[in-house]
Amino acid sequence: HTDGGCCRRPVECFECDSRLDERCGDPFNLTRETAPVKMCNDLCYKLKHKMGNKYYYIRNCADTLKKLYIKKTDVCYTTRTKDGGNLCFCDQELC
Repeated sequence: HTDGGCCRRPVECFECDSRLDERCGDPFNLTRETAPVKMCNDLCYKLKHKMGNKYYYIRNCADTLKKLYIKKTDVCYTTRTKDGGNLCFCDQELC
């Protein structure tokens, strides 16, 4: 039973930031052998954010997101603005 995130199994997530390593962006160009991977007690997430005229991507454990007032489930949330930003969660290994 995974409702509410109380009883999730640990999952491996990539930990990277495209501002520091462009391979972390889309298309994603990293593997378990070339990117930091860590065990997470929650979901993994990918954040796509526009800063200036360029997008950057962050991938990590969902439990590192502080003050997040949305339900964390295997889904993507899109920003209200038309900049194409989004926040996606997934519950599979290295998703």
